[in-house]
Amino acid sequence: ISLKNSVNFNQRASVYINSSDDLFLNDKEKNLVVELKKLFKNEKCVTIFTEDSVIPYLIRKPSCSKFYMINGGMALKKHEKTFISELKTKKTKYIILDDTDRYKGITNYTSHLDRFLLIKKYIKENYYLFKKINMCNIYELK
Repeated sequence: ISLKNSVNFNQRASVYINSSDDLFLNDKEKNLVVELKKLFKNEKCVTIFTEDSVIPYLIRKPSCSKFYMINGGMALKKHEKTFISELKTKKTKYIILDDTDRYKGITNYTSHLDRFLLIKKYIKENYYLFKKINMCNIYELK
């Protein structure tokens, strides 16, 4: 602990705030951002069904859904129904989901699709796997 660190806090914080996002991303994450920016170039918003709630920020698109943070925001069946209703109303073209291997080996982890069965059914009936980018699967509306 150094008093010098406290005095320089504003300067250091400014450096982080004004730094490029790339400074904080590994190569796979940088590639994901580049690919998603291309894919979502003409889309008004992005829908994620993944742990990566930072994706809308990184690709500079708003979330299409109020459920941009799955673990914290979706707890009840009525939330699943609301999420599905948003997909229908907005005619969401793409949904970003985690690849099934992403959390492989993590004990007691259940994928979003296996926890939210109404959403799983809706996605399987209305979307198809369009593209895999690193550990993300992009589903497109049928």
